[in-house]
Order: sequence, then C-alpha cells, then structure tokens
Amino acid sequence: MPYHCRPSCQELNFRPEFGAANQRARCSADRVARRVRSVGYKTGSSNASLRLYPATQQSSSSFGRFEQKQRHTPRGRRFLCLASEDVRLDGASEGLEVTVHYTGKTVATGLTVQTTWDRAEGPLVFTLGQLKTATTGAEKILLAIDRNLRGKVAGDVVKFELAPAEAFGERNPEYVRVIPTDVMKANAPGIENVDLGTEIQLPDGRRAILREKREDGMVIDLNHRLAGESLEFELTLLDVGSAQQVVSAIVSHILLADEAKAEELKAELDKGVAFALLAQLHSTCSSKADGGMLGRVKPGMLVPELDTMVWDADVGVAHGPVATDFGYHLLFIHDRAP
Repeated sequence: MPYHCRPSCQELNFRPEFGAANQRARCSADRVARRVRSVGYKTGSSNASLRLYPATQQSSSSFGRFEQKQRHTPRGRRFLCLASEDVRLDGASEGLEVTVHYTGKTVATGLTVQTTWDRAEGPLVFTLGQLKTATTGAEKILLAIDRNLRGKVAGDVVKFELAPAEAFGERNPEYVRVIPTDVMKANAPGIENVDLGTEIQLPDGRRAILREKREDGMVIDLNHRLAGESLEFELTLLDVGSAQQVVSAIVSHILLADEAKAEELKAELDKGVAFALLAQLHSTCSSKADGGMLGRVKPGMLVPELDTMVWDADVGVAHGPVATDFGYHLLFIHDRAP
C-alpha cells in the first residue's frame, strides 16, 4: 500500500530518538551487554569517531568494552551507539534483526517520497536475509536496504541510488487508459469530485492515478506513481542484534483529548468491554482503524511516559490514563518478550 496515498498518524507517539533506550541501557548491565543501544539528540556539525571505556574500572568487568560512535543523520541529529562489539553484517550474519531509519528521494527533483523519521510506526525493523526475491517496488527497496547494510555497524550512515528498474520500474504508456465517464461514475461514485493526481481503487482491486477528466472519459494511469524515477536513499543504522536478544512488546492504545473521557473509558475497560471496540469508537489516533493497534515496539520507540509503562506494567490488562503532549492515553499490552 503506497505510503503517499494514505494519511499518516499525526500524533507521533513514536520518537526517532532512542533516548529512553539509552537510559535503560545505563541502568541494566545485562541489557547493555546484550543489545546495541542508540540515542539521538540535536547537535552541531562535528563528525567524530572515538573509542571510550566505562567511567570506572569496576564497571569495566560487568559492562565489557564499548565503542561510542557519533554520526550525522539527515535531520542534524547525531547518534551515540553503545555496542559490546562491532557487529559486521556480512553473509555469515543473516538472521540478525536490524533497526534502521531511512529517507528516499527522487534523484531528478529531490522530492522526499519515503521516510521513516516522522511516521508513527517508528523506524524500519527487519531480519537480514529474510527476503530472498522481490516482485514489487517496496520489496526491491527492502532488498536494496538489506544489501547496502552489509559490512556496516550501528551508527553508520549509508547512501545509495536505485535505477527505475531496481525500484518501481519504467513507465509503460500502455498503462495509461481512457475510461468512459459513465463507467467510472457507476463503479466509483463521487469520482467527478476527486482531484487530479489522486490514487483511486478500481473495481478489480488495482490502483490507478486519475490524470485527466475529458469529454470522452477519464484518463487513468496504472503505472506506479514513482515509475520511471531513479531514487536515492540515506540510511541510518540504529540497532543490530539477534531476534532472540530483542526485547519487544505488542501494544494498542486509545488517544483522547479529555481526561474525564479517558477515565470513563478506563472504567468500561475494567468491566470487560473490548479495547479494540472502544478504540474504534473513541480514539483520535489514526490507529483506531486497527482497533488502536500500534504493533510491535522496542524500548525507546514510544514517548517516555508510555515507554516506561510498556516495560513495567502487567500484560493483558488495560492501563492509564497516561498524560503526554498528545493527550491522554489508555494502553493495552498484548505481549512482551525478549
């Protein structure tokens, strides 16, 4: 489902900065020794790389040896990455789970067409080598990201370009068609009010872009919006670790503007009303369409107020209300596991 034709979640409960994850790492020697942690912050223009050791000799034995690297990100942030060792992503490292932020732009105009920095779902998390072949543009991009991460370590920034054939393909003039207006109106009520350039869904399930409205019909384009475009990507590798070592949780939430309403819904949840139902009826977050489901999250991906609760509260029950800058949240933790 192309991101550019879907509204994004505007409350941005996820944070690209992994500040909470870094805090947790400092408090837990075991977690720091097992996982790569990253924290982002606003900074100047230096681009240093240095090797540091724990502040005290006592901590050296329990924390091990850590490398701290500083790298720029596309938005002027700099990441400090803690790792027990540099994990090189070569062919022998397939199966490692990686966390990465990326931005994709068109080479011709510099238009940003994909980015994980501002999306509610947070950064991209996937397992290296899991995808073997690609047929869609999205799959081709994921394969390219996988390929370009090989040999890199947490904190590295990687840039690469993809030709049209390596992304969404070349434009095919045969995919541009004229459909009689009466046929379009019969199959897509209200089509006459749709703006040009809007992506629409056809009766057979295919998606097309409305290009023109003419007397003899409407011109639709079955080419992908990015067909024929060369794309350039910039990746920031945030996290490297094996799937067995990753602490994660599956979380849903309900976002409300009014605290009293949040308390009222919490009472209903305590009586056994389904969380997903109340999310669909009352949440102001776009995740309401999925029953409030935010999906699987990792430490530091939520704003601090929610992040603390996700890792400390009981699984299988509703929690809250929790106040954040976005409103009042009710939280449900479906599952939590390393």
